[in-house]
Amino acid sequence: MSSNSNTIDWSFYKKNGFTPLVNVSGTMTSIGASIMVADAQLAMQLISPHFIKIHELQSSASKIISELTGSESGFITASSGAGITLSIAALMTGKNPGLIEKLPNTDGLKNEVVVQSGHLCNYGGTVDQAIRLSGAKTISFGQSTQVQDRQLYNAINENTTDPIVIKKTSEDIDRKLTSNKFNGSDINILTTYIQNSIGKK
Repeated sequence: MSSNSNTIDWSFYKKNGFTPLVNVSGTMTSIGASIMVADAQLAMQLISPHFIKIHELQSSASKIISELTGSESGFITASSGAGITLSIAALMTGKNPGLIEKLPNTDGLKNEVVVQSGHLCNYGGTVDQAIRLSGAKTISFGQSTQVQDRQLYNAINENTTDPIVIKKTSEDIDRKLTSNKFNGSDINILTTYIQNSIGKK
């Protein structure tokens, strides 16, 4: 907006040959996710003139994310899709460098990811593709409008690395997911929240 009127200043777009855009969708990766706050811009200005070991930078960021969110740890990715891919890769390989280097070859690993059919949505990229980019296989269950716990049980087997939840499931399945127990086996749960998901009950 210009400083002295309610008209929008399109000069940046015209100068650089970009299509003028008004964001009414929220934090969408395809339009740049979100506008950086002043503190983030300043942090980039301070670090950009320096070389730094990325592992140390990620470790530092992880500690800050953990403190702010109460999570076990955190990792900066380029988008939600990248976050899904890297999370699933980590669940399959753990901290084993040899297994990490083999990806996307997942032979011998628990490489099946179960996900509700209604959660295989497209938010600029498909959830299924984000899963497959890690080398894992997508195992869908249920329907877009209804999911039964028996369908989830039947989708999980000895090759399951984790169920992936986009937004929320039914309260009954949420409770069972939280317990991390299926057919007597411990499994990992990957929960991601993606705006404008079509997987609503």
